[in-house]
Amino acid sequence: MINNQVPGDPIYVYKGERVQVRVRNNILPDRPVYGGVGMQVSVHFHGIRQISSVDSDGVPFLTQRPLQPGESFLHEFNVPDQTGTFFYHAHVGLQEMSVFGAMVVYESEASDPTAIVAKDKLADGPFTYDDERIIALSEWWHTDRGQFEAYYLGLNFTRIFEADSFLINGQGIYDSGIDLDSYCKGYAIIPVQQDKVYRLRIIGAMTFRTVGFAIAGHKMTVIEVDGDYIKPYNVDFLEVSAGQRFSVLITTNNTVDDYGINLVRRWSDNLPSATNGHAILQYQKKTSELVPWSFDDETDLPAGTRILSRANLQPTFPLNDTVHWFWNNLEPYFGKDPIVERQSNRTIKLRGSQAIQNGMTRWYINYISFMEGLENVILYDVLNKTRPLPQISDRNPITGYDKTLGTYTLDHLEIVDIVIQTTHLEEEPCHSHPWHTHGHSHWEIAYGNGEYTEERDGRIRNVPNPIYKDLTLVYPGESEKLYASPDQKEIGCGWSKIRILADNPGIWAMHCHNSPHMYMGMMLAFEESPQLIIDESDDVKDFQYIQKRISKGNNTIKTYAKFLKMVLKSTTNAFAYKIPAHVINCYIERADIFTTSTSTEMDYLAKIWTEIFDLLFANQNVNVK
Repeated sequence: MINNQVPGDPIYVYKGERVQVRVRNNILPDRPVYGGVGMQVSVHFHGIRQISSVDSDGVPFLTQRPLQPGESFLHEFNVPDQTGTFFYHAHVGLQEMSVFGAMVVYESEASDPTAIVAKDKLADGPFTYDDERIIALSEWWHTDRGQFEAYYLGLNFTRIFEADSFLINGQGIYDSGIDLDSYCKGYAIIPVQQDKVYRLRIIGAMTFRTVGFAIAGHKMTVIEVDGDYIKPYNVDFLEVSAGQRFSVLITTNNTVDDYGINLVRRWSDNLPSATNGHAILQYQKKTSELVPWSFDDETDLPAGTRILSRANLQPTFPLNDTVHWFWNNLEPYFGKDPIVERQSNRTIKLRGSQAIQNGMTRWYINYISFMEGLENVILYDVLNKTRPLPQISDRNPITGYDKTLGTYTLDHLEIVDIVIQTTHLEEEPCHSHPWHTHGHSHWEIAYGNGEYTEERDGRIRNVPNPIYKDLTLVYPGESEKLYASPDQKEIGCGWSKIRILADNPGIWAMHCHNSPHMYMGMMLAFEESPQLIIDESDDVKDFQYIQKRISKGNNTIKTYAKFLKMVLKSTTNAFAYKIPAHVINCYIERADIFTTSTSTEMDYLAKIWTEIFDLLFANQNVNVK
């Protein structure tokens, strides 16, 4: 849990702010742990691109050491160019089952519900609405996490177990015979007022399943996917995969009553679609009385899935799953990015597969299973210059994998197309996989059935208006054959091609966000332009030292010069993107001032320093002592 609750407290920030979050591991080694025996912890801020702050991405042994009991880690990062709906979650083992919480980045005070007067509408980008609600979807198992982790990596693994409950905002009912109290609160209630427009921020914090989400009697207008605006698109239900986020607008123009919010399984083979994941959209009476509700014991659903009594509490879902759902109908709000029209520098193929080695089942990417058995943190070795730089000659021309480094290497500013190939074993179904990219959002530009080949499929562009997102569900497609070939035990059954622009130097994970799959090896690391990775912590220390000196007065030209060198030393500097070019040019043009310390020159520098300080850190959470 985070701060003794599930979900954890929401984190609210404004675009452009500097964020500080301290994560402390309070799991005590001598205390019994419900939900797992693993004591290490790390936290990832899902969807935040961590520009120039890869050390805060929270991936064990890629960007930091996992925290031992009693240890803490201060995540510091800017959010310079993102707004929308995000979340944070644990990135060790299967801890994200219960270690997660919402994160919202507001465009400005105009989109912050706590910063406006009651009569004002909220405005975020091109959209206006009256208020907003967070709806986090998750799963819950009655078995301890540690037992699952041992089972998934052990000799007795046969399948991934279904969740005992699906939760909405951490609440649900498994046994309808149990009395509700302060500990078991029942279904989550989402309160709304009649005749208003609400933005629902829907977070897919599931561990395993893709779910359908719908609200009885209410259509939804999708306006955001993974932190990016899209042109409004009306739907009756959402298909939400683990790691995905949507914002939808709903209009509460029905009669005052309770309306059911339901979850169903999608892409679950032959399992029943019904779940016990329910919540209540509750229209509030003017007297603020809650509308009573009760169980319907006559509802013909599997055990543990009884819902509420009124007929209007039951939304409907399509009976069949649809490959690629509504994605081809979506459009970026501000138009297609020119990057998607350009020729890529290269294409790499990631072929996922499942196999048994030494009696244990693992998931593989290009026949390599990523297991968290690393001893050194890759980022630390890069910053300490104890790790060799990538060489193009060491890179596999098809997969992009560098077997010497154990990573997939990316060059600065290259456009890379990544084909994610799904496979299945003979006589087993093809499964969907939600793929998440750290450090980058991406565009899905094509998809298809069977096995991808560059000669046949390389020119396919069947996504008309690719949107910018950080998670793509690779749908199970049709196989082109029934049996595997002699050299491959698995059969290609569908693929998606995504495109990234390598504009963010760092060590970045890419993985299936089905947590058991990732835990069993379905993950890889991109090593992007390691020679350009900036250790932002050193820049912050320099900045704080200079500010301390300047605040004391009696400054010399060398004090200011040290700051100027920090700003000008690299265009990829952690602060450079926030300093206007004309200010930097002004410094360059006045370089001769470093030869003298006259009062005029010092006054000029002090004035410029104040402007820079305001540009970088005005109204932001930076501690200068």
